[in-house]
Amino acid sequence: MSVSIANQIKSVIVAEGYTMKQVLDMLVDEYGWSESLSNFSRKLHTGTLKYAEALEIADVLGYEIKWEK
Repeated sequence: MSVSIANQIKSVIVAEGYTMKQVLDMLVDEYGWSESLSNFSRKLHTGTLKYAEALEIADVLGYEIKWEK
Protein backbone atom coordinates (compact mmCIF):
# COMPACT_ATOMS: atom_id res chain seq x y z
CA MET A 1 0.00 0.00 0.00
CA SER A 2 1.38 3.35 -0.92
CA VAL A 3 1.64 6.33 1.37
CA SER A 4 -1.10 8.06 -0.62
CA ILE A 5 -3.53 5.28 0.30
CA ALA A 6 -2.58 5.69 3.95
CA ASN A 7 -3.21 9.42 3.59
CA GLN A 8 -6.60 8.72 2.02
CA ILE A 9 -7.56 6.50 4.94
CA LYS A 10 -6.39 9.11 7.45
CA SER A 11 -8.29 11.81 5.54
CA VAL A 12 -11.52 9.83 5.70
CA ILE A 13 -11.01 9.27 9.43
CA VAL A 14 -10.61 13.02 9.98
CA ALA A 15 -13.45 13.93 7.61
CA GLU A 16 -15.79 11.67 9.57
CA GLY A 17 -14.80 13.48 12.76
CA TYR A 18 -12.83 10.67 14.37
CA THR A 19 -9.33 10.36 15.72
CA MET A 20 -7.09 7.41 14.90
CA LYS A 21 -7.56 6.22 18.51
CA GLN A 22 -11.36 6.32 18.22
CA VAL A 23 -11.27 4.28 15.01
CA LEU A 24 -8.85 1.84 16.58
CA ASP A 25 -11.20 1.45 19.57
CA MET A 26 -14.03 0.61 17.16
CA LEU A 27 -11.80 -1.92 15.37
CA VAL A 28 -10.85 -3.50 18.70
CA ASP A 29 -14.53 -3.83 19.67
CA GLU A 30 -15.81 -5.00 16.29
CA TYR A 31 -12.94 -7.09 14.93
CA GLY A 32 -10.60 -7.82 17.85
CA TRP A 33 -7.71 -5.70 16.60
CA SER A 34 -4.69 -5.08 18.80
CA GLU A 35 -5.13 -2.01 21.01
CA SER A 36 -1.72 -0.66 19.96
CA LEU A 37 -2.13 2.75 18.33
CA SER A 38 1.53 2.70 17.29
CA ASN A 39 0.97 -0.62 15.49
CA PHE A 40 -2.06 0.81 13.65
CA SER A 41 -0.12 3.94 12.65
CA ARG A 42 2.88 1.87 11.57
CA LYS A 43 0.70 -0.30 9.31
CA LEU A 44 -0.57 2.81 7.56
CA HIS A 45 2.84 4.46 7.34
CA THR A 46 4.76 1.41 6.10
CA GLY A 47 2.06 0.16 3.75
CA THR A 48 1.64 -3.19 5.50
CA LEU A 49 -2.11 -2.86 6.06
CA LYS A 50 -3.88 -5.91 4.62
CA TYR A 51 -6.81 -5.54 2.25
CA ALA A 52 -9.07 -7.28 4.77
CA GLU A 53 -8.01 -4.71 7.36
CA ALA A 54 -8.82 -1.87 4.97
CA LEU A 55 -12.29 -3.38 4.52
CA GLU A 56 -12.72 -3.47 8.30
CA ILE A 57 -11.66 0.17 8.64
CA ALA A 58 -14.14 1.12 5.93
CA ASP A 59 -16.87 -0.85 7.68
CA VAL A 60 -16.46 0.80 11.10
CA LEU A 61 -16.53 4.19 9.37
CA GLY A 62 -19.73 3.29 7.53
CA TYR A 63 -18.11 2.90 4.10
CA GLU A 64 -18.08 0.09 1.60
CA ILE A 65 -15.21 -0.55 -0.77
CA LYS A 66 -16.49 -1.45 -4.25
CA TRP A 67 -14.80 -2.53 -7.39
CA GLU A 68 -16.50 -0.88 -10.34
CA LYS A 69 -15.72 -1.19 -13.99
